[in-house]
Amino acid sequence: MPIKSLRLSNFRCFKYVECIFGDGPLLFYGRNGSGKTSLLESIYLAAFGKSFRTTKTTSLIGQYGDFFEVSVGLSSPPTEIVVKKDKNGKIVFLINNKKTHAKSLLEHLKVNLLDSRMFFYTSSSPDFRRKNLDRSLFLVSPNYRSAWFDFYKALRQRNAGLKNNNPTEAASWNEPLNSFGSVLNEYRARFIQEAEQTLVDLVKKSPNDEFLASLKNLKIKYIPGFKGNSLLESLDNAMASDLLKRTTSEGPHRADVDLTLKDAPVKDLFSRGEEKILSILWGLAISETLNKHYDIHPITILDDISSEVDKMHVISLIEVISKTKNQFIFSNISDPFNSKIRSLNNLKKFHVEQFQ
Repeated sequence: MPIKSLRLSNFRCFKYVECIFGDGPLLFYGRNGSGKTSLLESIYLAAFGKSFRTTKTTSLIGQYGDFFEVSVGLSSPPTEIVVKKDKNGKIVFLINNKKTHAKSLLEHLKVNLLDSRMFFYTSSSPDFRRKNLDRSLFLVSPNYRSAWFDFYKALRQRNAGLKNNNPTEAASWNEPLNSFGSVLNEYRARFIQEAEQTLVDLVKKSPNDEFLASLKNLKIKYIPGFKGNSLLESLDNAMASDLLKRTTSEGPHRADVDLTLKDAPVKDLFSRGEEKILSILWGLAISETLNKHYDIHPITILDDISSEVDKMHVISLIEVISKTKNQFIFSNISDPFNSKIRSLNNLKKFHVEQFQ
């Protein structure tokens, strides 16, 4: 459901901010350090119960008191999510004035984040790409979330057996790992295949951009994290080496997403600017896939659209964004819209420096 309002009290650099959103896209713009990313961070916090910038929630408390409070108002049906924390207390989550747990927030507010780490998706670690995929699939199905937690619980138990040099104990967890891991791999492989086609459909909407047009030949493949015909077979075959390493070397916890163009790894072909463009398009494809295939309408938030991207490609990205269906909230150091860049329909702008 779309966000209709955002209210911050003593959050990061803001003493108090209240924004009323419109029906269309939303742009926060202002100089570096003015708080653009903090505004996006507050939305992410209301969706996931944690920051994408720090693990220390106390650091989110500003200089105007010993607490912070974030309130996000949603429409259809009207819902208010509040996240607050006192300096010496635990973080608290409220939905319509009722206390809840962080995991309940996702049921009301679904967010797809495109931040500075996402911009270099192909050159990031497999762990980052895996977590990014899991974050999307957590929105898709409670069954996936359940299988994910069960898989990692079983993985910890198998690793404990390996560390204790107990092959019998370790092997007893092979079957549960295979069962839960098969669910993860099935969801992941299907989602990547769907998102790959969605990306192709998106770049077809910018036929005049040569770089974007070339991405229709991009190949995106899910790598399941094991070499055998089945995960169970791989776990059995790897037991001897796993005992030496004292850790499980095969499974979905080693999975990756592989992107190639003309059989060459994308990370070896593209400049930083081109990689950022691809990463943004991939993030948009994820949001559109959730919309098209799963009837989930995540709010896409994009931090700093134009850094390292030339003006021509900013125009192309905005053209693609204009054709997406989900609520889109983004930031930039300046207002990128001028006579050469047609503004997005119903775009609402906030100059962040005026908040302070």
